[in-house]
Amino acid sequence: MSNAGSLYIANQIFSPNVMQGIYDVIQPLYPNQTRLQENFFPDENFTSDEMIKMFQHNFFGMTPPTSLGADPMPIGIPGVYYRGYEGGYWGEFSRFENKDLVQVKDPAQPYKADGVTPNLWGEGMMTQAMAHQKHRFLTFKEAFVGSLLTTGNFHIFGDGIDYYYPGPSSTDYILDPHYRLTVVGATTVTYGGWTTGGTWATAATATPIKDLNQMILYMAQKLGLQVTEIWMSRQAAQYLLDADETTAWVEQNPELSRAMLTVESGLTALNKVVGDMITFKIDDRTYPERMQIVSNTVASSSTTCVIDNDAPLRGETSVTVMFHKADGRERLVAVTNSSNTLTFTASDLDLSMEVGDFVIFNRRFAAADKIVFKTERTDRMRFASLPCQTSPDDSFTPGVHTYNDLFVRKPNWHIVAGTFFRGGPMVFGSGGWATLDVYA
Repeated sequence: MSNAGSLYIANQIFSPNVMQGIYDVIQPLYPNQTRLQENFFPDENFTSDEMIKMFQHNFFGMTPPTSLGADPMPIGIPGVYYRGYEGGYWGEFSRFENKDLVQVKDPAQPYKADGVTPNLWGEGMMTQAMAHQKHRFLTFKEAFVGSLLTTGNFHIFGDGIDYYYPGPSSTDYILDPHYRLTVVGATTVTYGGWTTGGTWATAATATPIKDLNQMILYMAQKLGLQVTEIWMSRQAAQYLLDADETTAWVEQNPELSRAMLTVESGLTALNKVVGDMITFKIDDRTYPERMQIVSNTVASSSTTCVIDNDAPLRGETSVTVMFHKADGRERLVAVTNSSNTLTFTASDLDLSMEVGDFVIFNRRFAAADKIVFKTERTDRMRFASLPCQTSPDDSFTPGVHTYNDLFVRKPNWHIVAGTFFRGGPMVFGSGGWATLDVYA
């Protein structure tokens, strides 16, 4: 996510409608917004015994007394490691300037019931911002989980900092290679050892039903994992149903043919092929990532636009993005990207964009071209809510924390309010899920 991303958004526009509109582009309020977290990395707090066993050191340490009668000295430790994985602070903040808190009236209701006392918008602004922060925090964590499950690593850009997990290299993955198989670009699945028809995108040669069954067999016999669920995108499911192999097989059974009118019903019918205890789940949710515009454009004239960081595009060069102005107007435009510069057809962008406006790119929570096989060995991983302290004197308390700080720099002052969480995915060992890359 960029500087204008969902991690850090300064409250600079004080019209409730405009502010609400900006927050709304962060992510829709899906009824199942934490679906991946709940199924693969449910939140679980550490007990004190687990904390001692898992941590190589605490968040805050204490030095021995340096002389007789002296008190131990606290030491702040910047990071925490458990079982080879690093946990850290996750969160965001909003900044409120003094002039806005003490002067800006609520435009919907400028005065209180007496008609005299100003109804300052700042009184409710911080409460509203914290509610939005919680929503964006869950969005961020869901994106984190989805990326770990499919891509195998995570990269985010926010507040000018590039953050990687588990490492900055493109070859750093949370799972070993024998849990990440592919049928794309070859007729042999290297680690699985079976022959495949290749990419599912080529209907004439694809063998998706065989690939699913071979993957289940491989995981049971070679990895000792029993598959319980198969997660995929709607595009992967459509390739599965459109393959000539699948069509020929279905045509031999009229009952199945009638049952496979939609993707969902088709997968229900195929459940009988891969096993009566395995269920299919489709996840096509997306969340908008924002990139801030750093150079002005002229309506129907400019053909390029510079953004603050193209990390949200994850290396994709040809994409469709939404140019979004602070007043709510927007345009959907096909662009090509090269080094933070978006190129497009002039007539496609009939709005003049200014510095501070932004570009939205809708990303999937989970990669569309990879299928995730969930297994029964889920006790080996969890998304742990680690004990955290706001200061060395505080007690350890797990979960999501809120804070606010008052910064006084005469003649102006401001308040920063935020939400933070200390934790990360705990993976005691490989296992729990595996992926199959089915098309490119």
